[in-house]
Amino acid sequence: MATTFPPERVVTLRDGTPVRVRPIRPDDAPRLMEFHSRLSMNTTRLRFFTPMKRLAAPFAEHLCTVDFAKRCAFVISPVDADTIHAVGRYEAESRRSAELAFVVEDEFQGRGIGPILLEALVDHARVRGFDRLTGVALCENANMLALFRESPYLPEITVENDCAFVKLNIAAGRDAARPASKRPTRGLAPAPRLRAAGE
Repeated sequence: MATTFPPERVVTLRDGTPVRVRPIRPDDAPRLMEFHSRLSMNTTRLRFFTPMKRLAAPFAEHLCTVDFAKRCAFVISPVDADTIHAVGRYEAESRRSAELAFVVEDEFQGRGIGPILLEALVDHARVRGFDRLTGVALCENANMLALFRESPYLPEITVENDCAFVKLNIAAGRDAARPASKRPTRGLAPAPRLRAAGE
């Protein structure tokens, strides 16, 4: 069965830059490798939990070949090119739950890309019948944890050793989510420091 790609859309970053949120494609493998080559060692360590100097071609091809059902990925590209500046993805853990992962090019961090990718993934995951998204981040990854903590999906975040484990309830509509001041963060030390302290 041929893969049905979700539609892409144009959004505006915090600094006013328009970008495309588009589904990843198999032919993005070389672009994903180029994207990875521009990441700092710290950014790759926060994403993969270990520094990675390069993204091997077979792994890049695997990451770019998704069915948009059990595996889904969106990328951030300029409006006039397919260059990749950020990637957000989920992989099914069960029929109702999927695990999230994000990585944003260093130059584009802090410009509001995380929430954009999260919304795209949540919207698609709901259509596919998921009601929970999970994530794991190093405790020092303050930006990623802030993204989860500030989301409207009733985040539950617990800490074990140097990792934070996140659960987001996406079954309820956004209007049903509690305001930020009421969201549970049991087990999460005050931001931005968790261990001693982003993506």
